[in-house]
Amino acid sequence: MPSIDYLDQTQKKGTRALRFEVEKIKKERDHWKQASMAKDKILSTISHDLKGQWGGINGLIHILSLENQGVNSSPSQAYLDLLRKSSASFSLLMENLLQWAKKQSWEIEARLQDENLYELLKEVYELNQLSAQTKGIDFRMDCPEDLWVSTDLDLLSFILRNLAINALKYTSRGKKVTLRARRVAEDMVLVEVEDAGTGIPEEVQSKLFDPEALISSAGTAEEKGTGLGLLLCLEFAQMLGTSLHIDTAPRKGTRFSFFLQTS
Repeated sequence: MPSIDYLDQTQKKGTRALRFEVEKIKKERDHWKQASMAKDKILSTISHDLKGQWGGINGLIHILSLENQGVNSSPSQAYLDLLRKSSASFSLLMENLLQWAKKQSWEIEARLQDENLYELLKEVYELNQLSAQTKGIDFRMDCPEDLWVSTDLDLLSFILRNLAINALKYTSRGKKVTLRARRVAEDMVLVEVEDAGTGIPEEVQSKLFDPEALISSAGTAEEKGTGLGLLLCLEFAQMLGTSLHIDTAPRKGTRFSFFLQTS
């Protein structure tokens, strides 16, 4: 039978080893914490700089496009249209990548407050009006002016922008895209983004929200994409306490919808 001294020495050795491991874990935790803070700071700086620079470029393209309206046959207008499409695709890709990076670092969380849904829909509508006009799409908005919801403005704005851009992307000239919101119960609002576009094939629908698939196809004007935006829309909708529903059929169009709580 081991002596008391032997057991005591063994216990002390075990305690010292445990303390060593605890200190090692603490140092590693502090190291990764500092690395994470540095990464978040770099991400924030890059995000700010990219948005600022690209916002100026987009503004200049918009002004040049307005000045050249009515000169559809000129080579400069054709180049501007191509530049505008490339700029819009890059802007969306940049925004989606930055939002995805923030979410991976747990930097995004839903902060619910009362928001006027009409004003938000109007902002999204006006941001995409030029794109709709250029493609010859009948772009509409249908929402009461006094409709208030409890939501996170940034997350909801991201969802609506991406859904609207996707709807316009897959809709042909002469077809219709509608941003719609209406009260369906005393405490519930239904939000819909509906298009009369190409629709989504059945074999693709099950992969739309698969992070490993990231399905994307060219739009009716050969617009490019990654599929990341739609995946983030689903995750952001869940953060808002709702879910994203899809109703689609090939050559008949697509309707994305979700519910929000009224204020």
